[in-house]
Amino acid sequence: MHAVVTLLLSTKVLHAQQNDLLLFVSGQELIEEINRGQLCKAFADLDNDYREEIVGLDSDNTLCIYHNSDNGAEYLRSNYRINDGVPWTISVGDLNRDGFNDIITSGVYNGLSIWSRSLTESKYEVSKINETDFFAQTSNLVDIDNDGWLDLFVCNDDGLNAIFINDGTGSLVRNRSLIDMRTNPASDNSGNYASEWSDIDMDGDLDLYLAKCRIGVNDPADPRRINMLFINDNGTFREAAAERGVAAGTQSWTGNFGDFDNDGDMDLFVGNHGAPCMLFENNGDGYFTEIKLLASGEDLITEVYQSAFHDLNNDSYVDIVIGGSNDLILINNQGQGFEALRNPFGFNDIRSFALSDANRDGFTDVLASYNIFNPQGIAEDKLWLNLGNENHFIKIYLQGDDSNINGIGARVELFGPWGKQCRILQSGNGYTVTHSLSLHFGLNDYTKTDSFSFSVDSY
Repeated sequence: MHAVVTLLLSTKVLHAQQNDLLLFVSGQELIEEINRGQLCKAFADLDNDYREEIVGLDSDNTLCIYHNSDNGAEYLRSNYRINDGVPWTISVGDLNRDGFNDIITSGVYNGLSIWSRSLTESKYEVSKINETDFFAQTSNLVDIDNDGWLDLFVCNDDGLNAIFINDGTGSLVRNRSLIDMRTNPASDNSGNYASEWSDIDMDGDLDLYLAKCRIGVNDPADPRRINMLFINDNGTFREAAAERGVAAGTQSWTGNFGDFDNDGDMDLFVGNHGAPCMLFENNGDGYFTEIKLLASGEDLITEVYQSAFHDLNNDSYVDIVIGGSNDLILINNQGQGFEALRNPFGFNDIRSFALSDANRDGFTDVLASYNIFNPQGIAEDKLWLNLGNENHFIKIYLQGDDSNINGIGARVELFGPWGKQCRILQSGNGYTVTHSLSLHFGLNDYTKTDSFSFSVDSY
């Protein structure tokens, strides 16, 4: 379905000491009573004012919503008690098309919790889907069947992944046959850690990549640790990771798509445990070639828990943020590999993060967590503010018409002196989190409107 989306643009000219500046400082004073959370968290506009709230989890099983007040100058906290186990994943989107985003959480055999805004007051009420036969690692809100309503995909650590289709009223119904995700050779189909939906062959529909890891499985040929790619052919999904060159068996926790070289197609970063991180360049047709990640030619070996593509310095090329046993920012060398900036967020390594322009200055900030699975954790979450530089930006909010109301799955291309920047809007990214539901483009030092143009397509 070709659909209509509305672009709502925000632009701003910023000033700093130098164009290549990339420094972060603590923004902890902006947040009221910050939580001590785990890996899952989100940024999303919950009250339709184009200012994004923070959604997180506190150590005492409390869902925390921090409401963005005064253009990011203050975040005020609301608490909602969770009574059915700790969530491991958060996705955000408007399930019932009432104009307000819903929050979907899930965890260890505790089904789905759907947190919806009351239409009479700005509070959230929870409803349950009590299908509890999965261990949720990651979730995505995405219009899988292309009917204009958001569906839910859940990565199951212990077996086949779970798909819930929207019935057209906002209710989610389990579908066990839409995608055949059984491994070949046969296995218990476990080890599903992260999922990303992106149009990797540019044929107008969304494909699915699964990053797989199974603790205790040491054979790299075991299908429970071999990443999978499902090519979407007009609603029929076919597994083709080996055929397309991305069937890594390296204990992957994350797999992210982003156009690192500004040629208009989606490339792939894979974050591993015990093996080098991997960068796969899209050949332009949805087939991939592995290339060196770092411009130096060295391997990057670290335990990756979370990763994401994003243009942090607004130079028009996407960088890569990594959280795990070490935190890093891989700074894009204008499409010629990356340079590693180590420990960009202070002494403690961040384990996970969500990305958004929290203080609305045009530069992407990082909400970091320092805990993995221990509910008490080692430190409070922390907001790291990007100091910015002189580069410019455009931020785009999408509003679906025939498509889902968030425009999730829409492909936006920005043409200019840098080539062709490409973004695809996603809800549910990397491992367990949801980043901003806006699309951010760095413009380097270009400001004139005749320097660039847009192309928008929605599925």
